[in-house]
Amino acid sequence: MIYNSNYLGKIFRKEMGDSFNNILDTIRIANAKRLLLETDMKVYQISEQVGYSNIDYFYLKFKKYVGISPKEYKKEMEKG
Repeated sequence: MIYNSNYLGKIFRKEMGDSFNNILDTIRIANAKRLLLETDMKVYQISEQVGYSNIDYFYLKFKKYVGISPKEYKKEMEKG
């Protein structure tokens, strides 16, 4: 059986309370935050590791979900 992607999206949102893309972004950003604090990887490497092939898009998404850039986040968390 083949389902339309819009139909699947509606089912997903109904069951999960949010869209697939928003939940995926939330997971990716959580992983990026962890990698920023636990590794010495560069931001572009973390971007690729969590699934963003475009570094600028990663910066936009990170700032949307966290409120500051990845570099600012790392600096703030290290100050503690």
